Amino acid sequence: MSSGLLRSMKLKLAGGTPKSGKPDSEPLPSFRDVSPGERQALFVAKLHLCSFTFDFSDPASHVHEKEVKRATLLELVDHVNSGSGKFKDALAPDIVGMLAANLFRALPPAREHGPDAFDAEEEEPNLEPAWPHLQIVYEFLLRYVVSGDTDAKTAKRYIDQQFVVRLLDLFDSEDPRERDYLKTILHRVYGKFMVHRPFIRKAINFVFYRFVFETERHNGIAEALFVAKLHLCSFTFDFSDPASHVHEKEVKRATLLELVDHVNSGSGKFKDALAPDIVGMLAANLFRALPPAREHGPDAFDAEEEEPNLEPAWPHLQIVYEFLLRYVVSGDTDAKTAKRYIDQQFVVRLLDLFDSEDPRERDYLKTILHRVYGKFMVHRPFIRKAINFVFYRFVFETERHNGIAELLEILGSIINGFALPLKEEHKGFLTRALMPLHKPKSLPQYHQQLSYCITQFVEKDSRLAVPVIQGLLKFWPITNSHKEVLFLGELEEVLEWTQAPEFAEVMEPLFRRIARCLTSSHFQVAERSLFLWNNDVIVSQVAQHKEVVLPLVLAALEDNAAHHWNSTVHSLTLNVRKMFQEMDRSLYDSCLRKLAARGDAEAAAATRRQAQWLAIERAALPNGVPHRDRG
Repeated sequence: MSSGLLRSMKLKLAGGTPKSGKPDSEPLPSFRDVSPGERQALFVAKLHLCSFTFDFSDPASHVHEKEVKRATLLELVDHVNSGSGKFKDALAPDIVGMLAANLFRALPPAREHGPDAFDAEEEEPNLEPAWPHLQIVYEFLLRYVVSGDTDAKTAKRYIDQQFVVRLLDLFDSEDPRERDYLKTILHRVYGKFMVHRPFIRKAINFVFYRFVFETERHNGIAEALFVAKLHLCSFTFDFSDPASHVHEKEVKRATLLELVDHVNSGSGKFKDALAPDIVGMLAANLFRALPPAREHGPDAFDAEEEEPNLEPAWPHLQIVYEFLLRYVVSGDTDAKTAKRYIDQQFVVRLLDLFDSEDPRERDYLKTILHRVYGKFMVHRPFIRKAINFVFYRFVFETERHNGIAELLEILGSIINGFALPLKEEHKGFLTRALMPLHKPKSLPQYHQQLSYCITQFVEKDSRLAVPVIQGLLKFWPITNSHKEVLFLGELEEVLEWTQAPEFAEVMEPLFRRIARCLTSSHFQVAERSLFLWNNDVIVSQVAQHKEVVLPLVLAALEDNAAHHWNSTVHSLTLNVRKMFQEMDRSLYDSCLRKLAARGDAEAAAATRRQAQWLAIERAALPNGVPHRDRG
């Protein structure tokens, strides 16, 4: 050990300080190099050594001494992290003295600006040149405050009100790294020193008052004010009574608008540490019990005719939804951190809101859920399963839900992004969740979106045309003409993407159903089914299998040509019949002869059947005279 180091150690262990007013250029020995009984004295000596401060405005001055101090500070932090029992009550004056000597300093004067020229988002902050030392000192202070060895009753004599005030003064530092440490430390001080809590709240109030009414300039207030406004907006009001809390509602609305303007003004607003406050405010406002659905008879409800019940709290909710959208799409929002708060429960509660009658709310929800699906990849399988569950409950239990169209619109975009080959999970979703959606009476409300989803699947994998067409035939409406027209339109879109092998597999049951539609007494159904022959893709497929298709539809075409009451249907029928004749005249004539022969055979069978019934009736009567032949 060198003579300078011995002299410094003797002075430190004796409780003195070097007379030169600056630390020795040689470091003190490490804790490993002294006996356990000397470590506390060495700890104090290192604290005293680190109480000397340097001028960092000149990078070339005291380079070696600065590095010695930085190494000593790091050694102090490592020492207190190595186990318990390091922060003894008797050491509190030395500890707080070192902290105060390093931290409490005059901040550089604020930059002068005109009244409208300052923009914190545009200007680069002045970073603290002493940060290589200050960061370690702040880390040491944080360890001291959170340590179980630090007794609050003893430490409060040193971590006193003056210490708190001087700590608050540092929040005006331009360096965001320093303010971030200060935020964490003050929060921990507030939690540990209960006796200081009222004073800390009053001291923060004073900072706010001075900011608002005097300086209008403070670097650390924005984040604290942001959190305070979030907490203020977490209070909800009863909007069923428009006359209650009018002023308070307007204050909250103005605060919400201010929050949205603030996060729109630049980056860096959505910090990870604020996620609990942000999501807490969002949950408090959005997640609520929706009003019960209006009661109707089984056939009385018509969503197109009735006005929806608009959400009375929309003046607040719209801004909250806008804030949530900004939070989800922001580049500052880290998905790995935010997923702890935008979690599965949050997604489920968001899906529950899709049953709102207010179309404005559902439109926001549609956009937000789509963005959540895009940003939080870990939640994607869960979101798909949760939407499946909504569909199952709608189809098999309630048959009543206001947001099916919006959910299908989201799914249309999701399906469009599926990679090929399609997973079995996705194919199962098509057959088990999407196809049964054709069953409810309210199909017209969401059929456009449903048809798009179905077509996307067939476009990606033409082999899925078979289960899709079979599903359509399974759920084909019998007495609902409006739904039947929709089915025919969807069928045409599916057939456009159907390849020859799949067409051949389903053509017989398919054209039996189309033949029944051709002869429908509802002219729109008959007309829509005849329009299928205006599609070149379908006509091409029919031409390849005309020997099978023509016999299935010929009877319907001939019946329409002879008896249908609607002139448009009659005209379209003649056109389709002419098309078949031009495809293969001999086949058409052959099928027509077979149809005539089958008609004659059916007529003869009907005559025989009538004669048999008459014979049975005569045998059953006492006098052998049928009832219809009596005078």
